[in-house]
Amino acid sequence: MAMDSFIRFLAVADEKSISRAAARLHVSQPALSRTISLLEDRFGTDLFKRTAAGVELTSAGTILYEYANRAARAISNAENAIQHAEERGKLILTIAAGDGWAYGILPDVIRSFSQAHPSVAVRLETMDLESRTQGLRNGNFDLTFGVLSPEYIATGTVEFLPLLEAPYDVYCHVDHPLARLSPEREPSPEELLAYPWINHKFEYDYDTSLSLRTARNHAVRTNTMLSAIEIIQGSPFLISTAKWFRHFFERNNMHRLCEDDESPVFCSGAVFQRSDALRPIDKLFLDAVIERCRGMEGSIDLGLKTNFAR
Repeated sequence: MAMDSFIRFLAVADEKSISRAAARLHVSQPALSRTISLLEDRFGTDLFKRTAAGVELTSAGTILYEYANRAARAISNAENAIQHAEERGKLILTIAAGDGWAYGILPDVIRSFSQAHPSVAVRLETMDLESRTQGLRNGNFDLTFGVLSPEYIATGTVEFLPLLEAPYDVYCHVDHPLARLSPEREPSPEELLAYPWINHKFEYDYDTSLSLRTARNHAVRTNTMLSAIEIIQGSPFLISTAKWFRHFFERNNMHRLCEDDESPVFCSGAVFQRSDALRPIDKLFLDAVIERCRGMEGSIDLGLKTNFAR
């Protein structure tokens, strides 16, 4: 059966409506319904069930969705890679990362790596844990970087290479009253609680219940670190985030107050599907990341497991 049939199936699943999917695909509703019927005949089961709002996937449809989505993404990536290779003669390295990695660690690595390997085009996307993991499973990314919750490690479907382990730090704007404290004195818990906080989306990716257990007044919630930094400029807000943001924050008029006593010790690193399936270029980039992490606060001693390219 042509891939186009599965593309139509994915559209219906995403839109939860045959009419909306038909409009999105610019096909007639009868033609789209016929495609779904042919797929259900092929697999011998219903793929959708009708609801008051439209349609939703059955258990069999959910299974097909995972594999069809992975195949569609793989074909799309292949098309992009072929086009890119033909136009520029370059390999493509696609990476997804949490914001701490995307802003605090990977820019230096990508800058140096791109200069050393001009035939490789690096693509970096910043996203949350769930999106990174799902994208890796679907074959959208070659490597991902960030925290990985224990339940994902337990599945055995991905490999996790721990590189950094440290609690968060508390920051404010350089004009904040707490920034004027003596360098020898850190703010007390009571002083920290006296000010409003910004909760950026990635802060509690690892354990969302943390945001419910704190006494802090999270007056603002953002889904990107850049918007959080813009909001905090000249304001009374405080923010808690990964240590590897330090240089990035300092460049944006942020002041480190103290280590966050409420923060767990987060273990963060590289995540990939299987080390034996990594391409040579993936391994070279991973080695560059490992080298960048050496000497950083919270870096993990990897012992002999430090060179993937060999």
